[in-house]
Amino acid sequence: MKKIIIFLSVIITTLFIISGCNSNENSLNSEAKILQLANVTTASDDIGVTLEDFAKSVEEETNGEIQVEVYNDGVLGSESKTTDHVRQGQIQMQLTHSISILEQYDPIFGIDELPYLFKSREDARAAYDGEVGNIINEKAENNGFKVLAYWEHGVRHITNNVKPIKNLEDLDGIKLRVTSDTRREVFEKLGASPVTMGFTELYSALQQGVMDGQENSINNIYTSNIYEVQDYLSLSSHMYSSSPLIINLDVWNSLSEDERKVLEENAVKYRDIQRERHVEQEEENIKRIVDEGVELNEVDIEEFEQISERIMDELSERFGEELINAVEKYR
Repeated sequence: MKKIIIFLSVIITTLFIISGCNSNENSLNSEAKILQLANVTTASDDIGVTLEDFAKSVEEETNGEIQVEVYNDGVLGSESKTTDHVRQGQIQMQLTHSISILEQYDPIFGIDELPYLFKSREDARAAYDGEVGNIINEKAENNGFKVLAYWEHGVRHITNNVKPIKNLEDLDGIKLRVTSDTRREVFEKLGASPVTMGFTELYSALQQGVMDGQENSINNIYTSNIYEVQDYLSLSSHMYSSSPLIINLDVWNSLSEDERKVLEENAVKYRDIQRERHVEQEEENIKRIVDEGVELNEVDIEEFEQISERIMDELSERFGEELINAVEKYR
């Protein structure tokens, strides 16, 4: 009987020790600053994977004092909704599909919706990492956001179920899903019939024939399975979408100088890693899409570029002379 009592005492003591350890762990976790980060792309694409790496690095470098919780696949809602939640502080961070997601607060953020704004991916990156980005950063802070770095959604192309898009004439009447007011206006001028729609609704809209097509980066077309419900991929390269990694400005200002440094340095470090991964995956994913039976075709870029210069002239006033002049330096 005595042995049983001793044995039970040991078990009870052990349980108390374990309970105390768990309590201490919970106490430590409760002291951590939790930053929820919204992203609409999949966890498996170059953005989703790199965001997880970013989050892990931030936690390690702050000894767990800052924990970034990444929510992929649009689980926190559409981009327009989550962006508003970031502005209000209900969600702390977001990786947006494009700068134009912020267009709901100021028309100037629609600048990256102008077709053929830059001649190359390299020019676009230099612009957003440089003077163009600085102007956008200031406007973002005026609207409650801090831009940590410009990641890459990439060069956008057109897919549809009607026919190959080889020239402007082929766009006529195509029901095309777009993401912003400026992009809708641009594609109307190009002859399509664009409709603004959230990304989380896109697959079913294409599958059910509500939309004929859409425009997106190669990687997003593949990892989000858009190719499954599209027959044609036209390499239009009509836009480059930069993906700002943003944080609520009040949250940013509440962090210590060391914490802000860790976040910003990692945002830039993993921006470069994500861009490299994006290009690597892009080459592989074009082959995969074609292997799945999607017809690939080239586009008469020169014809598109000519009308795009006219569109830029028509819309440039809304973006302001300072930003347009900055853009011109990188063209």
